[in-house]
Amino acid sequence: KEAFDEMDIDIRYECFLLFDECHKIVKDVDYRQDITLPMDYFFECQNKALVSATPIEFTDPRFDKQGFQTITLNPTFEYVKNIKLYTTNNVLPTIRTAIQKVESENIFIFCNSTDAIHELMKTLNLTDKSSVFCSEKSVAKLKSLKFKSAFSTWNKKDMKKYNWMTSRFFNALDIELDTKPVVIMVTDCYFAEFTTIDPYTDAVQIIGRFRNGVKDIYHISNTNRNFQKKSKEEIMGYVNCSEEIYLSLTRFYKSASNQSAKDAYRAA
Repeated sequence: KEAFDEMDIDIRYECFLLFDECHKIVKDVDYRQDITLPMDYFFECQNKALVSATPIEFTDPRFDKQGFQTITLNPTFEYVKNIKLYTTNNVLPTIRTAIQKVESENIFIFCNSTDAIHELMKTLNLTDKSSVFCSEKSVAKLKSLKFKSAFSTWNKKDMKKYNWMTSRFFNALDIELDTKPVVIMVTDCYFAEFTTIDPYTDAVQIIGRFRNGVKDIYHISNTNRNFQKKSKEEIMGYVNCSEEIYLSLTRFYKSASNQSAKDAYRAA
């Protein structure tokens, strides 16, 4: 935006603003809050759209006010893939069993926890045969643990037999290989709840990374009966109540008589 401003070009009127992989705006906002910062500017643009292979419904009222329409593109060919689902109460030995069954030049293992990946590599004795593709912060963490084959960008030359990928590489990445790899997705909701692979977005996006197709797909997952499941109405009720609490505390904050009280309300 700053570069356009220097050229006296107003994005809002002279450009088409497209949000690709727009489901990430919804999925990532809980831990990456600034992902929604461009949305106010987005609605100021005359020509705009959002696109995703795995869209999530938006509830911002500005979509209705500005007359947005939903365009759905349905494939005319059979696109469903078979998946081997392993439900287990012990992820580690199940991964070991799955890997022993796999015959492939390359195996890609998607797990959204660097700590879990590091533990699995060590326990399964795969460290020397593994590369990890993750965020820059996680690369630094792995290198501090004496693991050197960690990369923040995808490059075919950095591949090894076992290639581990965190959620940074679940979306918007083209992996073009001469062979069809085996893909293993790992959910360990006891180790970290955020490792849970969402079948409506994550799983679909992961398989879509491989432009020349895949040989086999595995999902290894444990389950947690304590996971909270809420309907859309319950979620909206929670959000609305949270907003009321926030606005109420804001009123108390603004009318507080001293700085100590303001600090307390701000923290709340």
